[in-house]
Amino acid sequence: MKKLLLLLATTIPVLLFSQNRKIDSVMQSHQNEFALHASASHLKSGSGQKFLNDSIYGYIFRSLTDSTLNNKKHFTYDANGNMTSEIDYLINPINDQLVLYNKNEYTYDSNGNLITMIYYIWKKSINQWEKTAKYEYTYDIKGNKTSCIDYYWITSTNQWEESSKYESTFNTNGEETSIIHYTWNTTNNQWVLYIKLKTETIYDAKVNFELNYVYSFDTKINQWIGLYRYERTYNTEGQEILEIFSNWNTSNNQWEKSAKNENSYDLNGNSTSFKNYYWTSTTNQWVLEDEVEHINDSNGIRKSSIYYVLNSSTNLRDFNSKKYYYNSLHQVILGTGTIEDEETIIIYPNPTKTSFNINNEGTAVVKIYATNAALIQETKVLGKESISVAGLSAGLYVVQITIANGVVTSQRLLVE
Repeated sequence: MKKLLLLLATTIPVLLFSQNRKIDSVMQSHQNEFALHASASHLKSGSGQKFLNDSIYGYIFRSLTDSTLNNKKHFTYDANGNMTSEIDYLINPINDQLVLYNKNEYTYDSNGNLITMIYYIWKKSINQWEKTAKYEYTYDIKGNKTSCIDYYWITSTNQWEESSKYESTFNTNGEETSIIHYTWNTTNNQWVLYIKLKTETIYDAKVNFELNYVYSFDTKINQWIGLYRYERTYNTEGQEILEIFSNWNTSNNQWEKSAKNENSYDLNGNSTSFKNYYWTSTTNQWVLEDEVEHINDSNGIRKSSIYYVLNSSTNLRDFNSKKYYYNSLHQVILGTGTIEDEETIIIYPNPTKTSFNINNEGTAVVKIYATNAALIQETKVLGKESISVAGLSAGLYVVQITIANGVVTSQRLLVE
């Protein structure tokens, strides 16, 4: 059974109005949207099901009824649900067709740890994938990542060449305590120390990460010097509400504030806002750089997010974009049927070019709506009878299905 996920986000095309526009005027318009349309495959996992995206389509919405396909991602998984490949497609502006762009391949050990990542780009001139980079990882018996080696592909020799290496150590609690970064010296074919880091972490009474210090080893003076410091504060529920990032000033040997993040939550513990600040030493104060506001429904499911950025001219926040979230396209709207009845109703294939079917044995009334809620087509079908969409323009539609027991579901259909 396939399920579909949909994410809609507003963007601000320059042709319609400027990217930075006052919140009071922008909030009146939600016409311009960017959509990610994801179809999901699922794998059995015990008595439940695990749903995994197998493709994501990106659309530019100029209006609620005018959309253009922009990109696509396609994923594959192994039997354990680990992602094994990710392929990116882009639209060719000449013929408006999706073309291959790049690919990532992933392999795992028997414990599900990622051990290799290989990146490719599509070479149109030879119609085949060409390697670009590779990453190899090792782990200790507790699953902590102890090393990472980066390679890049040499086309002249058709072989991998080392680029850099990272080695990490961990304490008994699984906390990373040191990192050593090496670079590859191509002259003598040896690893050369680039930087050596160590960390110290302090926890509060509830074992929340409270303070974290990062030091680098100065080989000239043969001692550790401060590099970064992270301070975190939590609410009574253990949720992070504040993080302050500081740099070590070698001139005065003091920590100096650099950035700050603030998180807010509702009474149910759902995130309602995230604010990012930077510290300005000229005025010794925090300046808001960007902000996100989250709107959740009564069940704590996120409905939308509004993004703001700082307008440097006015020092006020300006509207930047808005995202709409649809966590399930299979929602019972009305009727006397059960959730189990509703869960069995799906449309396939999706996306489609000419027609689709519904996974239903009895009679059903199928209505197709445009995204502006205008009824485009209504059909009564029996069983898995095919429904033609050959006369519809490419774009996104809402399919409402009413089956014999009264269950009504709405799903989104992508016509290519």
